[in-house]
Amino acid sequence: MKDVRMIVLVRNDKKIKRGELMNIVSDISMKFLFENNESDRSDRLFVNLSLEEALWIKEGMKREIGWASEGELEELLFKSQVHGLPSYVLRSDEKGSEGPQNSILGIAFGPAEFSDISTIVGHYKKL
Repeated sequence: MKDVRMIVLVRNDKKIKRGELMNIVSDISMKFLFENNESDRSDRLFVNLSLEEALWIKEGMKREIGWASEGELEELLFKSQVHGLPSYVLRSDEKGSEGPQNSILGIAFGPAEFSDISTIVGHYKKL
């Protein structure tokens, strides 16, 4: 059986309150649905799920949450794109956050086979 997960890494160099952290993780976790929405209506969601995405939802949406610096997040995003690992970025301008425009707040890697994600992400500081 496949071990499908999502790893969400959030910037550790910003002072983020617990409630804001929960919002960031929630927004990033569901971003793959909204970015892959094929519906032409704003009140409908139509997504063709991959085998991994369907299994991830069916098995309870396992997530691991951790911290990384903005530089580390940018490097991991590049690596994930090179290797074709699904990744979803939440930027400061999407959340109306203070600070530099378009800076990365966090990234979700997956849903994908955990071994594929850990090859790219490696060891990270868990929350």
